[in-house]
Amino acid sequence: MDATKITRLAAPLVPWITPGLRVMSEWNSTRDRRGWPAPPRDDGRPAMLIPGFLAGDQSLTRMAVWLRSGGYVLTRTGISWNTGCTDETVDALVIRLERAVEKAGRPAVVIGQSRGGTIGRVLAVHRPDLVDTLVTLGSPLLDPLAVHPHVLPSIMAVSAMGSAGVPGMFSNDCLRGECCQRSRQDLDSPFPDHVNFVSLYSRTDEVVRWRSCLDPAAIHVEIHASHVGMGMARESWMAVAHHLRGRSTVRQVGAASVISASVLAARRAAASGAVVDAGAAAGAAANAAASAAASAAAAASAGAAA
Repeated sequence: MDATKITRLAAPLVPWITPGLRVMSEWNSTRDRRGWPAPPRDDGRPAMLIPGFLAGDQSLTRMAVWLRSGGYVLTRTGISWNTGCTDETVDALVIRLERAVEKAGRPAVVIGQSRGGTIGRVLAVHRPDLVDTLVTLGSPLLDPLAVHPHVLPSIMAVSAMGSAGVPGMFSNDCLRGECCQRSRQDLDSPFPDHVNFVSLYSRTDEVVRWRSCLDPAAIHVEIHASHVGMGMARESWMAVAHHLRGRSTVRQVGAASVISASVLAARRAAASGAVVDAGAAAGAAANAAASAAASAAAAASAGAAA
């Protein structure tokens, strides 16, 4: 099954015209648990679902119950609105995830929606020993502020409140200053080669600019879903299930050095407004990996001959 070619459940709706109807359709697609797609199976692996901006754990409750029915052990983030300082949020999540991983004896699956996925990427780079698989849902991985214009006022409002000292709100220093410099560096760093990484995105995302979801380190899966409804849309769940079932073969060890160059090139292209060609990036990575493998094989042969 190719998760990038999952059959559409209905004719696409224009999100800017019918956002309420679209989200309601996605909510209804998983409302009755008797019609849920089969969950991925795993006996006791910890899982953490990180909610998006202005959302809390309750926003992903339905997906959490679905994963639990497949044998995953869910660990709550404790997030109510996801408006906090990124560094502080990551540190708090690390403490919770450490406990879950230590108890289970194996790394966790982390699924993040929107800002939650961006935080998930930072977490996976910061503590790769805690994460087996990262799945992001409509997350602006290449630029956390790559959103549509109507979303920016809410981000700036939170930043203004945080700068004024309102607790639980990120500040302008978090966005551009020294406060979250560590997290920004982790977001720009090569992704750990042993952690599976899948990014779900929608070209009709009404909140995030979809090209910002195309982190070259990830497997890109296009779905038809709204931004708000991505965590409860049946199509999202089917894609998540597909990739969690096959997570042991999703990534190849040794690709980090290739991905590093691709990430930097993609970020420069995104900053300049150029279209990120995911296929070209993947092809370049594959060619570079093949060249590196050939060079290694030649070196080994030379060493053996000597």
